[in-house]
Amino acid sequence: MKKEYIIGALVGAVVVLAGVVCYLLLTRETAVPNSSEQLPAENTDLTQSAPANDNQNKNLKTYRGSSFEFQYPSNISLVSKGETVTLAHAVPYRHTDLCDMRDGARPLDKITDFDVALQLYKKSLNETVRANIPENMIQDYFQGNSIKVSPGFIDDFKSGNLKGYKITEGVEGCGVYKYYLPLSANATLYLARSFVPEFNPINTEYQKYLNVPGVIPPEQEEKIFQSILSSFKIN
Repeated sequence: MKKEYIIGALVGAVVVLAGVVCYLLLTRETAVPNSSEQLPAENTDLTQSAPANDNQNKNLKTYRGSSFEFQYPSNISLVSKGETVTLAHAVPYRHTDLCDMRDGARPLDKITDFDVALQLYKKSLNETVRANIPENMIQDYFQGNSIKVSPGFIDDFKSGNLKGYKITEGVEGCGVYKYYLPLSANATLYLARSFVPEFNPINTEYQKYLNVPGVIPPEQEEKIFQSILSSFKIN
């Protein structure tokens, strides 16, 4: 009797176990989609993002010189003259020159909203700075053999892996930012980036200029500048 009871219990356990296995197989089969079902939304998004990246690359040009190379947007014009490469963008718009300090009446037929010049000096950082400032102003830029940081005039600057100094030379919204970025002990990247006086809030009509069709607004100008620096390479 006891033996029959044990055999019956084992048979019952096998039947239950077989039922559980069948249930798991059936639920797994229904959970796995067949090949005709739509892919998850996240996979669809990844598939669609590839053309966008391709289009973005198509909007970039590459400058390759004897000393360096970088990428820049196709709507920016580039002129290479000697050791200097100039990048610029402007839109037609007749107005008076806001930086004409004499009588303020000099006419302009365009707004230059991007103007950056690059030059690679095969000199040390200090030698490059001295090459771009008047001799009688050395004491304003240096303390001994070190560049003298002065907030608002000479500031530390960093963009990606590039580190150096940003020097502000201007008044009343007119002037230029000068960047000195040492690449090695004997190589320094120098950039001159012009102010855009039309967009400076010191100008009471700056919003009018920002609404001119086709202009590059300040926040976009900054992004373009940073993207050029991020793509900069020495040849």
